[in-house]
Amino acid sequence: WCAPCRVFAPVFAAAARRPATTFGTVDTDVERDLAIALDIRAGTTSSSPGNFSAIGSTLYFSASEATTGIELWKSDGTGAGTTLVKDVLTGTTSSSPSAVVAAAGTLFFTATTGTTAPNTGIELYKTDGTNAGTVLVKDVNPGTASGLTSTSALFAHAGMLLFPATDGVN
Repeated sequence: WCAPCRVFAPVFAAAARRPATTFGTVDTDVERDLAIALDIRAGTTSSSPGNFSAIGSTLYFSASEATTGIELWKSDGTGAGTTLVKDVLTGTTSSSPSAVVAAAGTLFFTATTGTTAPNTGIELYKTDGTNAGTVLVKDVNPGTASGLTSTSALFAHAGMLLFPATDGVN
């Protein structure tokens, strides 16, 4: 195992205890196109891809790019098919998508638009893989306070999406 994989091994072990978890490996020396496709940020600075989830043959993930910050991306495994889904928090500030999960054929994730009006804090979003189809599901905690946290987990179960949230009262 490489050094990063050894560090990530406890996460693999914990996730493997979940029956719906599937792992895959990619030999980036053999699959050069895929390695290049996931190199969102040109140069020596990593795009730090993470929060991977797939729907069909499309892989969704968060990645950092100089002009958008950390946002949601998708890839069909080719350089040409690797694109930004949406710059949720426009500009170089990151919306930091996390808890990316597919449920009932839709991709859900948490993201922030900041905590100053008219922003909503960290809330639940969904996407159909297009810029126009990437939308806030609900401002769970109306106003600028967050309804979810950056560590909120999203769970797909029996065709439903389950997640902890607060509306500011409950």
